[in-house]
Amino acid sequence: MSTLIVAAILMAVIIIPFLLMRSGIKKHEKELYAELTDLAQKNNTEIGQYDVLKDIAVATDKSVMKLLFIHKNEHLATTQTIDLNVFTTCQLEKGVKVIHSESGDRTIIEKISLLFKSVDRKNAPITLELFNTDYDSLTLAGELQLAEKWAALVNNRA
Repeated sequence: MSTLIVAAILMAVIIIPFLLMRSGIKKHEKELYAELTDLAQKNNTEIGQYDVLKDIAVATDKSVMKLLFIHKNEHLATTQTIDLNVFTTCQLEKGVKVIHSESGDRTIIEKISLLFKSVDRKNAPITLELFNTDYDSLTLAGELQLAEKWAALVNNRA
């Protein structure tokens, strides 16, 4: 009986921190979605397709005419709205560093961003930074896939 109690306590000590961490992440994602909703309301639009990943929230409005972007962590807070009628192309940009060693070269991604360009040269390109090792974590956690998805979504919209 005492072995069962010790095992239950040990399991609780192991599992509870993971549950608390998960609930903290979910709470942060809900806060980001609320900020995304506020941004949409300020632009007189409704959120259509969206993604929330760690410190990043990206969405298009229902008519796919605007892209809404929030990147918020303890070092920065970026909020951007892009008119997709003006900025029609989007390309993924990666900043990499190559480390040379005896066992071979390794490429490390230091920065991931989306670059929005307009046909009209009067409009300066807009860069949305999704990942930067200077103020984000040192490891990627889905930012590259998120950038690839949204670049394709913007470029393939009807």
